[in-house]
Formats: sequence, C-alpha cells, structure tokens
Amino acid sequence: MPRPESLLQPARIGAALVKVFLAWLYTLALCKMVLTLNGLPINLASQGLIVLLFLLLLALLTWQRYNLLVFSCLLLAGTGIAWLTRESWLDASVSLSVRLHSWFIWSADWIGGSRGGSDAEQELLAIALCLLIALGSYVFLARFNSPLLALTALLAASGLNYALARRELYPWIFLGGLSVIAAGARSQKRTYQTLDWQRYPSQARFQLQALPVAALSLVLAIALSSAMPASSFYNARLLNLVGRIRLQIRIPARVQQTFADFSLSTVGFYPLSERLGGPVQLSDQPALEIDGYPQAMLLRGAISRVYDGQSWSRDNSRQVLRFDNPLWELEQNQVFDLLLPDPERYADLLDLIVRDIEYRVSPVSQPFQTVFLAGRPLAVASDTAGRAFYFDEDGQMFSNDWQMPRQRLTVDARILLADDSAFGEAADRISQNLTEAEIDRYEWMRSRYLQKPDSLEYTPKGELTLLARSIVGAEERPWQKALMIRDFLREYCQYNLTVSVPPADVDFVSWFLQTREGYCVYFATALTMLCRLEGIPARYVEGYYVPAAGSEDGFRTVTGKQAHAWCEICLAGVGWMPIDATPAGSGVYENITPTPALTLTPLPSLSPSPTIPTDSVKPTPLPTGHPNQPPDERQPFLTAGWLLLLLLLPLAYAGLSVWWFRRRHNRVWLRRHFSDDRKLAVYYWHDILDLLDSLKFHSQSWETPRQIIERAAGENSWPGGSGSGSGAVSGVISGEGTAAGLDSVERVLYSSHPPSDDDLDLLADLSDRLESRLLQSRKWLLFVRKRICYHKQKKRCEA
Repeated sequence: MPRPESLLQPARIGAALVKVFLAWLYTLALCKMVLTLNGLPINLASQGLIVLLFLLLLALLTWQRYNLLVFSCLLLAGTGIAWLTRESWLDASVSLSVRLHSWFIWSADWIGGSRGGSDAEQELLAIALCLLIALGSYVFLARFNSPLLALTALLAASGLNYALARRELYPWIFLGGLSVIAAGARSQKRTYQTLDWQRYPSQARFQLQALPVAALSLVLAIALSSAMPASSFYNARLLNLVGRIRLQIRIPARVQQTFADFSLSTVGFYPLSERLGGPVQLSDQPALEIDGYPQAMLLRGAISRVYDGQSWSRDNSRQVLRFDNPLWELEQNQVFDLLLPDPERYADLLDLIVRDIEYRVSPVSQPFQTVFLAGRPLAVASDTAGRAFYFDEDGQMFSNDWQMPRQRLTVDARILLADDSAFGEAADRISQNLTEAEIDRYEWMRSRYLQKPDSLEYTPKGELTLLARSIVGAEERPWQKALMIRDFLREYCQYNLTVSVPPADVDFVSWFLQTREGYCVYFATALTMLCRLEGIPARYVEGYYVPAAGSEDGFRTVTGKQAHAWCEICLAGVGWMPIDATPAGSGVYENITPTPALTLTPLPSLSPSPTIPTDSVKPTPLPTGHPNQPPDERQPFLTAGWLLLLLLLPLAYAGLSVWWFRRRHNRVWLRRHFSDDRKLAVYYWHDILDLLDSLKFHSQSWETPRQIIERAAGENSWPGGSGSGSGAVSGVISGEGTAAGLDSVERVLYSSHPPSDDDLDLLADLSDRLESRLLQSRKWLLFVRKRICYHKQKKRCEA
C-alpha cells in the first residue's frame, strides 16, 4: 500500500509536534543542569523560546529523507557561498578564523573550570550549549527515537549533580526522566492503515509497572543523597589524570606537568642551603609589579608545614585540584576558608573585619608559576588565553603554564582586618559559638599543624615549652596568645641580616632565642613553633611584603628586598590568619608598626639540646566529603560493596537475557502473552525478517511475504547459498503447506483474517530453523547480541 504523506495529514502533524514537545522538555531539563553546573547565565524564557524554534526548524527541514537531503545540500551551498563572499560582509581587519579560534579556546577554558570573559561571551556560550543539546535531543528523541542514548546523557548530568549535592536541580532531573519515559512509550505504539494508535496490552502493562519502580528509585536517590558522601562517586587522582591528558593535547600545548615552588633562596635567603640561618645579602632586582589595591599586603607564595629542627620541608607528593571548578567547590571552600566566618550567623561582623579587594600582579624579570595570594582568593584571571589554575591542600596556588614578564594576573581576594581592634572581639565571640562541624575542622587542623621535632626543647618540660607557657601565662584565647608571643619576639629579639652561622647540632629556634638576633626567617620560625607549643595550629609562609602605594592606581614595584617570611595561625570558626613577628626598623619592612612593649622579664639564656633525629613525617591528606568526616576515615573511590554490585549487574543482565530468550521459544507462553493470534502471527513474521536481515538478506518494502521467502530461497549471496538456487532458507521452506502458510500470513498482514494453529506452527518452525541457520553460520557475537542480549520483540507494523 502507498506510504502516507507524513507531514500533510493532521494525525502525522500531531504526532510530530508531540515528539518535538518531548524533546523540548528534555532539552530544558538538561540545559538547566548543564548551565548551572558550568556557572553560565540561565534565562529559561528566552533560551526556551530559542530552543523551541530551533527544534521546529529542524522538524520542518529534516522530518522526511527528501527534506533532509535538500536541507543538507542547501546548508553546504549556503556555507560555501558565505565563505566565498566573506570579504564583502566581514571586516577585513579581523579574521573570522581568529575570532572563532579565540572564542572556542575561551569556551573550552570556561567549561574546563576557568572563569572570565564578558557577559555577552557567557550568554553566547550558554545559547550554543542549549542548541547543541537541542540538536542531540531532536536526533535521539524526536527524529530517530533512541531514548536509551538520551537517558545516558541525562544520567551523566544527574550523576555529576548528585556528586555536587545540587538539590535544586532534582525537579529538572525528574522532568527530563519523564520526557525520556514518555518518548520511550511512544516508540512502542503501532501504526495502522487508519493512522489510529494502540499498544499491545503486555507493553502497556510493563510501562505501568515500571513507572512506580522508577518513581520509587528517584525518591530513594533523593533521600540517600545526603547520607552518601560525594567522594564515593568521584576521585581526585582520576580527574587530575584526565586533566593532564587534556592539557597535553590542547592548543597551545606548552604546559608544565609539575609546578615550580617559590622559594626565598632566589633572592638571597637560605645561604646554608640545607638548613636555616646564616648571614644574607638580599637582591634589589625588581621581582613583581603590583597595582590595584593600594594598601600594604602580604602576598603568600609558599607554605611549609614540617619542621625538623634545622629546616622546613614541603610535601612533594601533594595532590592539586583545579581552582574555580564546581567539582572541587567543597575542597576550595575548606582550603581557603571561603565560608568562614559563617556569613549567615555573623553577618554583622563581616562588615567590620572582612574586606574584598582586587589587585593585579605580573613578574618583572623572572617568570613564575606561583600565584601570589593576599588573603583568600575568590577569583583568578589571566590576560593570557588558555591559563588554568590549581591549588593544593595547604593553600598554595599555581598556574598550569609559566607566567612570563609583563603578563598580568588579576586576583579578587578577601582579607580579614586583623589589625582592627574589633577583630579580637569578633574572634572571641566566634570561638564561643562554634558548630560541631567547625570544631571537627579545627581539630583536624590541630592534628595536621602541630607537628614538632623530637628534641628535648619541645617535650612537655622542655625549655621552649616552658618559655611559651611563661609568655602567655594564664591566657586561654588563641589569638591573644599568638599576639603575646609575637610581641615578645619583637621586644626581645633584634633584626639583623649579618648573623653568625648557627651550629648544625642545635635546634634553630633555640639558637635564635639564645642569640636573640636574626631576620624574618628566624622570627617566623620561632613564632610558628612557639604557637604550636601552645596548641595553636601554625604554618610557615614565604612570599613578599608589598608596601602601601603612593599613588591612587596602587602601582608599585617589589624587589628582592621585600621578600619575606611570616607565620599563619588557624583560629576556630575564623580560619587562617597571618601574623608577623618581624620588628620594625629594618631596611626592608619600614612600614610595619610595632606594638607597645610588654612588661616581661627576660628569661635566662636557653641551653639548647641536640636535636634527636626523626623519621620523615608523612603529611595527613586533606579530607574530602563532608567537613564532619574524620581525616583518617576518608572514603575510597569504590568500596567492596560497589565493586560487588558492579560485578553482579552484568551477571544479572545475562541471566535475565537467557531467561527471556528461553521464554520466547516457549510457544505456549507466547500464546498466552499475545491475546490475539493475529498479533502473534505478525510477531513471528517480523522475527523472521530480523533473522533474514542478520543473515545478510534484506527485504524490500514493496515485497509481499511470499515474494520475500521465494527470493530468499533462491538467493546465493549469503551463507548456505549455492549456484543452483538454494539459499539460506533452502531446505527450511518447501511444500504446499509452506505456500498455504505464506498465503495465510499475507491475509493476516493485509486484512483482519485470523491465522489457524497450523499457520502459527509453520511460522514458529520457520523462525526456529532460521535461528539455527544463524547459529550454524558461526556468527556467535551477532547471535548473542541480537538474539539473547537484545531482541526487538515488538515493532511498529502496518495492518
């Protein structure tokens, strides 16, 4: 019978519009998740309208094969004409390829986790992603119904959303799932000559049974999302491995696989190389150019945590994470204390002790990979395309490529005004109202940043321990104790660059407090260790002191003489705070104002004890997941239960496939499964056509069943064929009973005539024999894939 004119009949137009509508709903849901997870602007009204018009245009142009052919030809012709006439409509001073290349590079950086660009660029990228998703939705849901592929994309976006605990996107996941289910349900409908639609009762029953299960699974997933840590679903090492592979193949390809740490040795500190101390002569060569924020700053470059009595060491086995990547938002907030103090509970304090600043920094003579940070970074951008930034668990930040002289980084940061008198009161108030999560976080910091050498000075009755205790007295507040130790060092120790070389067998801090002279390295090390002896988490920091600017633009040049070392301490509920014990009056730090002198009686000279050799200290990894999770109980990437489940799923699928395969060969079950013998005959016939197709014999749409079988019996181009006219069904079909059976099949397909039992037995025997012939052809993979693992039992057919 002739095929209907698809888009000219109302029923066909309605069916097409329903498919387009389902694809539109699916696109909206997926766009909402993708744009949210990538931090792009969302305007559902305008973007939804653009997507709908795009889907309708695709439907008009490509619904039939002839429309698709004409559209493809016109698209190629239009593209060619536009390219040949580009000089007449494109500005000659700007190359189209350069524009496109620049925009694609920026888009790839944004999707990869970088931030920057104008609002127009972000909106353009959002629309481009919406159109790409719409194109995939049209192909998989509207034009060629493949709901499994659409479901795969939805599950991928849902998994990332689940890992990031974005609960506001759960309704959109539900909307996308409903669209896929509805599209899948429509693919099971049957088209009849009158263009009426109906479904087999078994298929409808299966769909009704599946919907409650799907709804229950979604409810359980939402309910369990808060109980299961995100670390069970992603792994930092795996992501960084993928990131390094991506960076190796990108353009430009010149990237570093390791990061070069900043060190004060580049400007003249650490003359003894292997240990601290000794006379120094600092370089006055320009190092950095700073502009933007005009006040004085401490720019953090490197952080050390482990002290062995002679030197500071860093963790060379550290893991780095992509900065400003939504996947690592939790780790970024924890490392840089971006949510401390709690903005909801202490909104009244933030205006007093918190200030957001912006500054720009660029190297002058030597390139660097270190990103110099003032306070807590909110955003980092480079004037060079393709730049990505990474941070480690101690709070150091690096660029994936060398920052060359005159290349500028723009940093938005948040600093805490520790010099303000209100800060002490705020710290006291916060420490008295800590949440359980803040207490757990602070205890984890104490376990990590209270490391001390195994020498007598640091024992409970050691001289350094007693000294720290005598300085703070009965004071219990950590910030006040740190200030008292700082003031003690400023009052009783002098700044001097030309000091004597400390003995190799004496603890460096003990030597400094005995001689009471040194430079910033001495003061920072002593302050850090004395704070640790008082139970305050502290770390040693290197970087640059940037003096206040003399102009409104904040421009100044920093030389090697402004290289500096200081201490940072961790306060519960507040986070890391810089504290500098280096006294004023030196030629390097003229702008540091000393605090009033303390009324303290100097202690007798210390008698330092030799440092006891220690084993290498292994740093504790940064916990991922919920802040309450103890550091030693970090969840593995896949637990044994997950691995067992992954192994059982293929086995369960294989068992169900074999069970279904055997069911389909049970004729009694099939008679019960199909309420109408006519439908069972149609099922058998389409199964026969599938088997012929697997044996490389393809039927034509205009052929009747008799013509198909007669041509197949005489075909000699596929297994079983011979030159004498015997084909793959040779020996399978013969006799008048077969001819009568084929006549019955034709009556069933083209009328409402019911088949007899003999007709059904003939069709079943023919299906079994063709299946045996396929098995004899040794196409094992094809047989398993099409006959066992996936069998399209019910298809659309015409009565």
